[in-house]
Amino acid sequence: MNRMIFAALAAFLLCPPAAQAKSADSLLRSGNSDYKNKKYESAFEKYSSVLKKNPKDARAFYNAGDALYRMEEYEKAAESYSAAKTKKSLSSDAEYNKGNALYKAKKLDDAIESYKRILLNNPADKDALFNLEVALLEKQSQQNQDKNQDKKDDKKDQDKNKDQNKDKDKDKQDNKDQNQQQNKDQMSKEDAERLMQMAKEKEKSAQQKPQQLQSGSPDQDW
Repeated sequence: MNRMIFAALAAFLLCPPAAQAKSADSLLRSGNSDYKNKKYESAFEKYSSVLKKNPKDARAFYNAGDALYRMEEYEKAAESYSAAKTKKSLSSDAEYNKGNALYKAKKLDDAIESYKRILLNNPADKDALFNLEVALLEKQSQQNQDKNQDKKDDKKDQDKNKDQNKDKDKDKQDNKDQNQQQNKDQMSKEDAERLMQMAKEKEKSAQQKPQQLQSGSPDQDW
């Protein structure tokens, strides 16, 4: 949960230094009222108006960060909280809320650093310690997911290579079968040609052989 500064703001409102400050404080009160009523965009506009009057007003930066957080503009909220840290009394809470915004923005490393900075200054801050543990667990979970995804990708690559090798083996077998069939067809053709040649030679031999004499004596004309 983000830490609001409504209590701290009341102290500022007790003794506004000038008319311009009164106007800024009035805008802050109006913005806080809108925030309580969940009119976050309206509240942000009023905090922004304060910053136009006084670009260094840490209170306006802090509350603008809260409004942006509720609007789910987490990165912008983190930037606004950073600007609010210039005021010492807001520094710790602004750092805490910045960590929360960075966590929501999926910037875990930056969120972890924010929580660590708080604990360096105040080791007893249980909220910061709890959120640090949550962020560390989330980071570990993401790392494990990345490792599992890498393993899945490696397995897919291995399966793909296996399929490619199977295709190559199939192509080799198909080529082998095709060559065997071609050789078989070629042998059959050669056998046919050899048989035809043998038949021709046999026929030729039969023509060259002397015919046998018929029995008995042929008629002779002497």
